[in-house]
Amino acid sequence: MKRRFLKIKYTCITLLCMGAVFGCTSDQGAEVSVGLSKESTEEQAQQSAQETQNEPSLQEAEIADAYFFERQTQENVERFYDEAQEQGLEWKEAAKYLEVLTQDNLFQDGKMALKGLRIADIDGNGQMDMLVMVLDAKEEPYYGSGALWIYMNDDEPYCFSEEYCSYYGWFDVFWEDLDSDDNVEIVFSAQGTGCGAVGDFYKAVFKYRSSSPDEVKVERMQLPSDFDEDDDSGLRVEVYQEPEADRYTAYCPHFDEEISFSAQNAGASGPPDTAQLVGSEARGFYDLQAAEYEGKKVLQASEYLTGEGGTAHNAATAKFLITWHENGEPEVLRWWIEEERISCANSHGNEISYADGYFYYADPFDRDYLYRVGKNGGEPQLLAAVPVENICVRDDVVYFVDRRSGRGIYQVQTDGSGMKELCGTGRDVQITGEYVYFRDVYEAQYDVSGLVAEKPAQSKDTFLYRMKRDGSARELIDTEVQQFVLSDGYRQEVSYIGAVYYTKYQYLNDGSEVELKLCQVGMDGQKNEELIGFRSRVAAGEEAENMSLVTTRLMVYGGKVYCVWSRWGENSSAVLFWYDLYSQKSDTISVPVYTDGCIYKGYFYGLCEREGDAKGQIFCVDLDSGASKTIYEYAIESGNLQENVSTLHATGEGVFFRRLVSERSGYQWLWIAQDGQVQEWRPSAAEKEAV
Repeated sequence: MKRRFLKIKYTCITLLCMGAVFGCTSDQGAEVSVGLSKESTEEQAQQSAQETQNEPSLQEAEIADAYFFERQTQENVERFYDEAQEQGLEWKEAAKYLEVLTQDNLFQDGKMALKGLRIADIDGNGQMDMLVMVLDAKEEPYYGSGALWIYMNDDEPYCFSEEYCSYYGWFDVFWEDLDSDDNVEIVFSAQGTGCGAVGDFYKAVFKYRSSSPDEVKVERMQLPSDFDEDDDSGLRVEVYQEPEADRYTAYCPHFDEEISFSAQNAGASGPPDTAQLVGSEARGFYDLQAAEYEGKKVLQASEYLTGEGGTAHNAATAKFLITWHENGEPEVLRWWIEEERISCANSHGNEISYADGYFYYADPFDRDYLYRVGKNGGEPQLLAAVPVENICVRDDVVYFVDRRSGRGIYQVQTDGSGMKELCGTGRDVQITGEYVYFRDVYEAQYDVSGLVAEKPAQSKDTFLYRMKRDGSARELIDTEVQQFVLSDGYRQEVSYIGAVYYTKYQYLNDGSEVELKLCQVGMDGQKNEELIGFRSRVAAGEEAENMSLVTTRLMVYGGKVYCVWSRWGENSSAVLFWYDLYSQKSDTISVPVYTDGCIYKGYFYGLCEREGDAKGQIFCVDLDSGASKTIYEYAIESGNLQENVSTLHATGEGVFFRRLVSERSGYQWLWIAQDGQVQEWRPSAAEKEAV
């Protein structure tokens, strides 16, 4: 990096200012000395004596300032090394970068406090770069009086200072090529102190032109915030409350498009007679992240939407995908709405799914064909006359695996039209905004990255693929995937941002131990890493292959990845293992054995039905305390256990499940409400007749 000796500049400016002050004082003194009277001379003497008495206090203030700045300088050094160490730099290497800032006097001899540091190869050329955020150390104002310094290679450092930006320290930064021009964009966000909605959230995007011959290689990019530089209000979104309870419509003039969504109404007045404008976006874009769209990196931005309850009423979140044209003009590619009811998580591979007020399920009374029924009852509707599993619903399309010999992956519209085969085989289907993810056996033609050197056994189906939602562009993205879940770390139903969290395991010490590893890989198959691993001994007389690792399911809830390690047999037991994606801490919670489970509002719900038992039960476990209790028990009809086992499925309104009462009576549909009360949802007459 090229070192600019800012210290000399600051010294010169100081001397010039002192000279100006001294010059002005001398001239003023000459003017005052002309024609002084005796009275004025005595007053001047008294004033001089008073100033002499005040000299010790002035000296004390100077000493206090000197001590403050010296202490701040030491704190800056200590924080620099702490931050550098957390980012993986050794002390000697970190010292080189601190020397650059010292030579530049970036901290102005303690007058500026270090508030943030990133040291990384931002532009990918093999040379480390620096992002340094500083703030006035003496007054510590929240806005202005600070700066973000961008040190790239040997170029002149770039200083960004804006009076409306908070440099206090609550900030985030990342870098990606967000417009596919081979230049990296640095995305900076700083959280302010505003309250209500998302607070105020300052953001700026900078392009670094590594090959530019110009002296200034860093330039600020324009965000499409109504294309108004003076009002960072984001893109306009109007929120209308519908006459139906808990229903809203968002309208974005930029796209001239409406999107309906569900949210809890505020207040007790009830919905209006006709649709009414009640809210809008609040405080512009926030939560900026890099996303993948049509195989390229773009910027994703969120907007907080308010309902009739004011800024405190979080109705939903509007999401936008943004890129830039060659001339620097921003373009909003698409938008969608994410509802805020993220109160549950389900393991994938279920035979029941829920979307937009309908349950989609495999009907055991009709050869496991695909049906749907409204959550409030009504006539079941046949969607596909094939036995199905792994049901997923996304954007008015149902994806499923055909259970017949081919086990192909299919899609059908939610009204039953347009059924189409996407690929011949697959399992564990999961969907994003653009792709279908699934596991299958190895096929070399899709291994475009050369992940496999030797062809594995044809029966091994632990290879993770993705393809476009129309079945095209299939590619292998990972191997040795036992179970997986897609998540952005917050929700499981991801669109364009997130990662694949998955488990893999191996037998050790001649099969006496089993090691389970939790890993993550980007949704494009890049940046694969192991998060944590743990081992379990195989009990005496037990075959390692009999441990129920294959059926372990993953769920992401509250920033944690949950999986259950279960062992069936005479001494049945299960452990709910969790890993915190942010703190990187992990722990376990003992839970009863179960045949299916889900998470709803801070509780793990499990259902247990086993051969030889006369009754089944549903229990819940507090995810914080580990306390467990049984909330529902019922008699099990003897016979084929598989016909008795129900699937738990959590929705925003509670936990749903269905159990077989008897072959004569058929299935009973039940809800577990938020208060733990179990309520019956009676099947329709048509389904009773099918029994």
